[in-house]
Order: sequence, then C-alpha cells, then structure tokens
Amino acid sequence: MDPVSSASPARLLALRTEAEREFNAKNYAAALSLFYELLASIPLDSELFRYAARSATQLGMLDEAIQAYQRALELGCKFPWEAAYEIARLYAVQGNHRESLVWLEQAIQHRLGSRSTLEDEPEFKDLSKDPRFKDLTGVPPMKKIARDEGWRVDLYHLVQEAQRLHVGPERPAFSQAFLSAAQELHRLIPSLTNAQIFVGLQRLLVKLGDGHSSLVPSAADLAQLHMLPLDFYLFQDGLFVINGVGEAGQWVGWQVLRLGDLPVETALHSLEAYVPADNDMQIVWLGMQSLALPAVLQDMGAGNSDSGVLITLQSSQGETV
Repeated sequence: MDPVSSASPARLLALRTEAEREFNAKNYAAALSLFYELLASIPLDSELFRYAARSATQLGMLDEAIQAYQRALELGCKFPWEAAYEIARLYAVQGNHRESLVWLEQAIQHRLGSRSTLEDEPEFKDLSKDPRFKDLTGVPPMKKIARDEGWRVDLYHLVQEAQRLHVGPERPAFSQAFLSAAQELHRLIPSLTNAQIFVGLQRLLVKLGDGHSSLVPSAADLAQLHMLPLDFYLFQDGLFVINGVGEAGQWVGWQVLRLGDLPVETALHSLEAYVPADNDMQIVWLGMQSLALPAVLQDMGAGNSDSGVLITLQSSQGETV
C-alpha cells in the first residue's frame, strides 16, 4: 500500500503545512512535489490542485498548470472565475488564442470581476484586436464620442454588469424597477450635468438592494463632483459637524439644523434612496458622505445647485448661523 495513501490525518496535515510553507517561501519545485504527494491520498481536494497549478505556473510547466486548474474546476473549486481566467492566461502565453478565448468566456460566465481591465493584461495583448475578445471585455470601440453618448454607453455597461454579476434570490438587476429606472436615466442624460448623472447612477445601484453595489469615482473631477468642506456624523442627539477643511473648521461641534431648503430630518430620511446598504447603520455610516455632496442634496430638493448649498447650524450655546 502507498505509504501516503495510508497516512494518518496528522501526517497529512503535517505534509500540507510543509507544502504551503514551501509555496509561501517560493520553493515551488519542493511545493509541487509535496502537493502531488498529498493528492495521491486526497485526490478530490480542489484546493490542492489550485496550489499545484500555481506552483507549476511559477516553474514554467504551463501544460501541467492548465491540467491542474481544469481538475480544480471539475472538483468545484472556490473562485472558479480565477481558475478559468488563469487557464485563459496560460493558453495566451502559449499562443493558443482559440483556447484562450474559450476559457476567457468561461471565466466571465463564472462571474470574473472586472472584465473591462482584460485589455490591460500583457498576456492578452495579441488578442486586443480580435472582435470576440473586444466583445468579451465589454469595452466599446475607442473612438471620440459625444458626452451624452459616452454616458449612455457607461449606463448600458453598468446594467449589463449588474445583470451578470449581481446575485440575489429575486435577481433585482432584472426587475422592472431597476430596468425602468435605467431607461429613465438614459432618457434624461442630455438634460443632466455630469454630477447629476453620477447621482442618478448611484440611485440606480441602490435598487439592487445590497451594501456592496456602489459607484466610486476614480476621478471625481470627471464627474465634476463638488464636496462641502464639512464632515458630518449622526449622533443620538442630532447631526453634527465633526470636521472642517480650512475656514470651515470653525464649525466643528455645531449641530446641523437644515441642509438648504430641507430640515435635517427630511434629508436623513431621504438618504436610503442614495446609499447602497444592507442595514440602517450602513446608511448612517455611508450616508454622511452623501450629505457632503451638493449634487445629492440638490436631487433631494435641498437647493438648485450641484456645487454648493446653504447650511443652517446651531452652536452648543444656541447661537444659529
């Protein structure tokens, strides 16, 4: 009988610990040998195959790595999109573009996170002009387009990705409420400023009903998002300024009574339409950032400008400004 096959659980645990130690130390040849030794005894462990694949990749044993990743997928490994993506990448390195595209498609079907960044991966450079690759990335052809068309392309891509990636028993990205809101925003884009469109996209994502689907601008100046020079926090006794930039620092500790035309209670109640959240506390936590965005306050009805708003404050001595 194979000595490993008959090894005790303690022995297998020791082997696994040693294998992972060698892997983390970048001793990939030793690690690969140990992972294969373990697989002789535990042939249905998908995580061991993932480790073996990663070790083989580092050793330049690409065919072996591909086979190990494929076996990991067959066994139902965690992060299947990662395994399929790595297979696609390895085939691309080998120059097998046909198989690379097949496995990229599988990675996307397995909900690969950011497919739009595939064009930036050096392994896929030779695929960059392939129409099928372009389609898989979801990135529109690079051409100069008008502002409104550009925003509509972004909106279309967002809806596509929400339907591909978002999970939930009721599939909210396919709901009539979500699709109708997307259609209405598409219609209104020509009449909105960039900041207002940003707010519209955020409101759209709120309809997905979870705290992890949010819009984070990589370049706030692109959306022309203005921010108030104040940070707020909601305490049990009201909304207060907890930080201020420059001269606005003088208002730290003052209570907020009104935001533009809205009593603070009305603004706080409106936050749930602008803050993706799993619970009420998340609305309080993240909503403070939204209250510092004039474009959000404008959308709430607090004022007519997406660049600033008049705030009514009260000191601890009762002075109001």
